[in-house]
Amino acid sequence: MSLTLLSELNLANNQLTGEIPAWLGSMSILNSLDLSNNLLEGEFPPELGNLTLVIFNVSGNHLSGSIPYTFQVSAFKDSFLGNPNLCGDPAFKLRVRSCSSTKGHGLLHHYLVIILVPIVAIIMFSCLIYVACFNTNTRVSNFFGGKPTSWEIYYQARLQMEEHTSSER
Repeated sequence: MSLTLLSELNLANNQLTGEIPAWLGSMSILNSLDLSNNLLEGEFPPELGNLTLVIFNVSGNHLSGSIPYTFQVSAFKDSFLGNPNLCGDPAFKLRVRSCSSTKGHGLLHHYLVIILVPIVAIIMFSCLIYVACFNTNTRVSNFFGGKPTSWEIYYQARLQMEEHTSSER
């Protein structure tokens, strides 16, 4: 049995599962396709772009991804309802989320990373410098007024000896 001469196909409300079959795109004279209110999932097969449909409905399924450009016309604005993971071009006023909004979210994430990574690096570097400068067990803290180093003790002892020697004279 060949379905290539079929002009209308209505399989709505049949609890069909799986993906939309790519072979539907080879039905050259098909002008009406209703697959609404099933359990179909996945993305649109590119082959469906070959069809010149007058009536098209895939609402009430679990389809995902971007709606093919050939179906993004105002005549099909209600054809995709109930597929929360579908997106389309906002210029066609389809009743789905905008694909550009998901790209924008990725772009926002990208910019946040570009901004936050250097800020976190600067904060970590500042903390490292603070610890290095003010920890009493480091030479840097000794330089800034912490415990005296052995050369400082030697120098102070020598000054005291010289003062003591000069005062005895």
